[in-house]
Amino acid sequence: MDATHIYGISKWLQEADLSRPFLYKLWTRGEGPKSIKIGRRRLITETPGEWLGRVKPS
Repeated sequence: MDATHIYGISKWLQEADLSRPFLYKLWTRGEGPKSIKIGRRRLITETPGEWLGRVKPS
């Protein structure tokens, strides 16, 4: 995992142009971006482009 691909939720949502409720719905369905929890904070470990490539195979 490259440190340049670690996002806070707000920053990732801004780059992905998604809403916070939709992101949490994706995680509930097991379709959201990969993330890790550090204490109470959740960090997203893949870029929006990587996530889209994983969920929308070409």
